[in-house]
Amino acid sequence: YPPFVNVNLDKLHRQTIEELGIKEADSMRIDALTAPLARTHPVRTLHWHHSIRVSQLGRLVAIHLQMEEKKLWYPGILHDVGKALIPISILGKTSGWNERDAQAMRSHVMYGYLLVHPVFAFSADVLVKHHTYQADGYPKRLPRRFFPRPGPLAATIARCGRLLALVDHFDALHRVNTTDTGGRPKSGEEIYRLMIDHRSEERRVGKECRSR
Repeated sequence: YPPFVNVNLDKLHRQTIEELGIKEADSMRIDALTAPLARTHPVRTLHWHHSIRVSQLGRLVAIHLQMEEKKLWYPGILHDVGKALIPISILGKTSGWNERDAQAMRSHVMYGYLLVHPVFAFSADVLVKHHTYQADGYPKRLPRRFFPRPGPLAATIARCGRLLALVDHFDALHRVNTTDTGGRPKSGEEIYRLMIDHRSEERRVGKECRSR
């Protein structure tokens, strides 16, 4: 879907690192954190490409809201690194999904937090929150160390977590789902309605984006 039609996502990722002026040391850290997702199995690579799209969408939202682009790009590119620790039998499952599978899948957020926090603490604090805004949000308990004092930092983490949730869900809705649509891509109107009608948090953040 636009703006990713006929785009080499890996090339786009490298180009973005240059455009954002990411330091070589940070680029190497990002490569180390994302390599298990990007390069070990085709199913994991699908989730890596999802992360690239999310990071790019986050960058566009940041530009639109006149925010620093890196505040959404970093969490976007790193938000699913924990999925590299989810068994392929679950990560690649397309039918027969059960609660045990769902519980295993939810663990990717805490795995990601633990992997990212020692290296990129702000991004870890953002990514650990991005699934908490949905109706069945998780993790139910945030890490013990995740209690920033009220103030500008806590507010920025919360805002970036909400925006990350928005772009993550937006990209996920573009996947072809045989259960929802019988194997056809969702239309733009269907995606809009799914985001706005069923998730009050996204309705609120969407209004914020449109008001800018």
